[in-house]
Amino acid sequence: MANRPQNKQENRPDNRVDFEKLRKRRQRVLTVRRLIALAVILVLVFSILAVNSYLIDNSFTIRISDWVESFGGSGYPIPVPGGVIRNVRSLDTELAVLNDTNLYIYNKKGKTLSTVQRMSENAVLVTSSKRALIFEGGGKRYVVTTPSKQLVDKSYEFNIQGADINDRGDYVLVSSSSQYVAQVTVFNNKNEWYFQWFSSDSMVQDVAISAKGTHMAVGCVNTRGGRIYSTLFLFDLGQKAEQAKLELEGELVLQVSYLDDGRVGVLTDCGWRIYSDSLSGSKAYDFGGLEVRGMDRRGKETLLLLGNTGTRAQELVLLDGDCKVALRAELAGQARDIALGDGRLYVLTDTGVTAYTREMEPKETLELRGISDIHLVKNRLYYLSKDEINVFG
Repeated sequence: MANRPQNKQENRPDNRVDFEKLRKRRQRVLTVRRLIALAVILVLVFSILAVNSYLIDNSFTIRISDWVESFGGSGYPIPVPGGVIRNVRSLDTELAVLNDTNLYIYNKKGKTLSTVQRMSENAVLVTSSKRALIFEGGGKRYVVTTPSKQLVDKSYEFNIQGADINDRGDYVLVSSSSQYVAQVTVFNNKNEWYFQWFSSDSMVQDVAISAKGTHMAVGCVNTRGGRIYSTLFLFDLGQKAEQAKLELEGELVLQVSYLDDGRVGVLTDCGWRIYSDSLSGSKAYDFGGLEVRGMDRRGKETLLLLGNTGTRAQELVLLDGDCKVALRAELAGQARDIALGDGRLYVLTDTGVTAYTREMEPKETLELRGISDIHLVKNRLYYLSKDEINVFG
């Protein structure tokens, strides 16, 4: 009987496909890919939000708008705004002119970039190099603006007595209070208040906020035993706490400011003081009984106009960053205003404007009566007469 062939299928490998395992494997791969895609999308979204927040916090979009709007203009002179000129300040390369009704902002070619209208005759203008804050002294309205865009127009709950603003847009309002002599309120660049301090017995004379919005200086005035004294407070706004305190016996604080290197400058009726950011060290120049008539700062230097009420004598004093005298010179005429530039000192009198070297040698003179104000913007000296705004030199 013939032998049947043996079935060798039992020794062959099983080539059947497990579709269930394959399906699960593909499902896992697809899930991983989806998770990776979702993670990438989330990273992109958070990156965009972070960049957008950074741009907003650092005002880059507003700066771009300011830069675009800064082009144009036919040059100076241009007609001076009507009414009474209250103040002239700078906004980076722009000139800000406040009269008794409006604020006008001009670029370096005389183009009107912005106008803030309906201000009262008691309006006060404070600026950083990027922003302006206008408030109605003793009133409640205040406005924050850049050269191209008005950002805030509000009515505060109490009467405003003082203010300061930095380039980021953080600002401080000094006002009356329902229970205290004064209150100081700090707002961030999103117009959200995040710190408040109350003065129970002293009048707040001036306030300053640091460039990054991390610190604040407040100068207060009071009397003790019939004698005046001033108190300087420093606050850490990150910790929301008082950082340091210093009394100046017999001195009336006139102005406080943060310098470019983070130190605190204090102008009193007795002298110009520069303190460390913790009030632990100081530099000072005493006026020696003279009256301060004007001051201008540029970088680390400070130019002072001092006068003697009895003799009507006046002198210019130029100080370096350590309050050391770089120049002292008597003036022949009666100065009404001063400005400090790169290599030049400018003096306004009733008869015109004179530019001096750092050795007080006259280099250029504009003989023109009726000039009301001079102001230096990026080393360009603007002057306002009864008819026009023009550039000197």
